[in-house]
Amino acid sequence: MLSEADFHAAIAAEEARLAELERLSEEARGRITELRTARERSSSGATAIERANGGESPWSPERKVALFASLFRGRADVFPRRWEKPGKGRSGWAPRCSNEWVPGVCAKPRVKCGECAHQGFVAPGESELLAHLTGEQVMGVYPLLADDTCWLLAIDLDGGSWQADVAALREVCREMGVPPAVERSRSGDGAHLWFFARLDTLLLAMPIAWKGTVVQYAGRLHRPHPGKHDALVYDYVDAEVPVLRRMFAKRLKTYNALGYTLE
Repeated sequence: MLSEADFHAAIAAEEARLAELERLSEEARGRITELRTARERSSSGATAIERANGGESPWSPERKVALFASLFRGRADVFPRRWEKPGKGRSGWAPRCSNEWVPGVCAKPRVKCGECAHQGFVAPGESELLAHLTGEQVMGVYPLLADDTCWLLAIDLDGGSWQADVAALREVCREMGVPPAVERSRSGDGAHLWFFARLDTLLLAMPIAWKGTVVQYAGRLHRPHPGKHDALVYDYVDAEVPVLRRMFAKRLKTYNALGYTLE
């Protein structure tokens, strides 16, 4: 008969294994996107067009979709889609679902999508991305992954000084070597700054102690990326609380085992 501690350890081990499988799945999808882009570049048809146009090849729809998918990455199993009711001046976002508004199946708005027993969430595949890029739908992204990490960050700037704020942020980011992509907001009275992560920095403010979780979080920083040289972990701890101090001491052992240098 397993003890309570044994059950806890076994559950934690399976959760870690599941998180690792999800991480590998995300990596595989990213690699598939990279391979599709490479295939487009090296295809014989593209090579012929490059020669005819002095080396400049027009981007095919498939290549544009691959680039978009490689940047705006989030959950791979579902994405939100924008809805509008112009007559009532209302708009919002809802998970893209193949059962949406199907009579006898979809019970919106009485039943929320997250609580529905007939969920048919649609993955952000190539056809959905192409529909977004051609204006047939407006897609969003659920950036937070199962292990509480993400592939991108965004800053939303509004108000009368948004243009000056964008210029100041771009200059600071340029000096720090983190160039953002700037997008004009839908209203025209603001902007979004996008940061597409190369995963070289971890900000850890959650009190964890188990080695498997630390390895899972820090392990993402070890992926190779152009221009990436170091992996940094900023570990925040309230040293005045004994239990948090002990948990931090356990994390330090794991950092040392992974080859990190304490500063």
